Amino acid sequence: MSIIDLPAVLTHLFEKAQRPLPLGIEGSCKFSVRYLRRKPGRNLVVVYSVDEMRSSHKTRSNYPNHSISVILDEHVLSGASICFTLAQAQEALLELQPPGVLQAPEIGLSVQAFPVDRDLPALATCFDTTSQSPLFEALQSAAQVYLCDPAWQLIEATAQPVRYKPASRCVISYHLQLEHSQHKAEASRRTLTLFGKVYADPEQAGNVQLLQQQLYEEQERAGEVPWLLRSLGRIDALGLTLSEAVQPSKDDDHHADGQWGILRTGTHALQPQLERGHGGAIMNVIIPKEELRLVAQALAHLHNSRVHPNKDGLRTGANEAKRVKERASLLADRNPAQAEEVQRLAQELASGLETLQPEAYCLAHGGFKPSQLLFHSQHVF
Repeated sequence: MSIIDLPAVLTHLFEKAQRPLPLGIEGSCKFSVRYLRRKPGRNLVVVYSVDEMRSSHKTRSNYPNHSISVILDEHVLSGASICFTLAQAQEALLELQPPGVLQAPEIGLSVQAFPVDRDLPALATCFDTTSQSPLFEALQSAAQVYLCDPAWQLIEATAQPVRYKPASRCVISYHLQLEHSQHKAEASRRTLTLFGKVYADPEQAGNVQLLQQQLYEEQERAGEVPWLLRSLGRIDALGLTLSEAVQPSKDDDHHADGQWGILRTGTHALQPQLERGHGGAIMNVIIPKEELRLVAQALAHLHNSRVHPNKDGLRTGANEAKRVKERASLLADRNPAQAEEVQRLAQELASGLETLQPEAYCLAHGGFKPSQLLFHSQHVF
């Protein structure tokens, strides 16, 4: 069977288990691949965005609200092929495992509809914004810290997923309706947006938030506009951190400062603008130079920060050499023709890493996507 056949398998499995598709989609639907990961020893993970067949591009719900994650075990994978037939998939016995994962052990397949995530079990709880939930109280406390006033009370909250990496983490946008307890006038009500980020490892959540707060305070002491958003709280049991968000103004669509008065994501802001002539011919490409300069400046501040990394999380040369050897071994096992060359190159790299003895360890950024950036008021966050 091919990966192209998976959507048909998923539709059948949900019908067989009498489980609803994400957000109650009924009838014919279409599956779009939004995320795919295939690493040696770590199974195949595919995340689909599911929409009604008749929906237009403009009316589709934002990913990951309509997402389904599929995990295929190593033993049912052979190169680009899947080692079971469509008939076997349709006849496979299904098990419903907490917190709502559909499993077909015979064919090594697991399916979960957002916000269910077997390896990120707190995810669904992070979307429970009812007034009785622990999240509701934490959001109210975070809003009071942000507004520097404990008299603000949370009336209602909604949660919207922003970015999601299965089994790892999810960024959530919380939209709050607040009321000031000491005033009854209409002006005593306001809205507020906060960001949350839930991690599979609660300890990682605490370490990341501590580092973020240290960097924020360093920039504040230097008299700079912080490019990191301020931490506002954490729910240790959930591995959820809360931070401030850039608050869009009500007149964003017609702002006096032009595009800099509008809250833009990096996905939009870093796209080059095309000027077209007659017949659609591209006459000029406008590079967003100011936005790129701001991003480079923020990274330079990070690399030159005097905040020291957590000693327990240092990526030493010896640790990195070990990882190189482990990855090379996995690659060599699955690619016999290139195994000797892979092992040789890995050994050369590992030998160089093992001898590294830096005088000090500094902060560095990992890979990040434009969607992780926000632009507003001549600043990047």
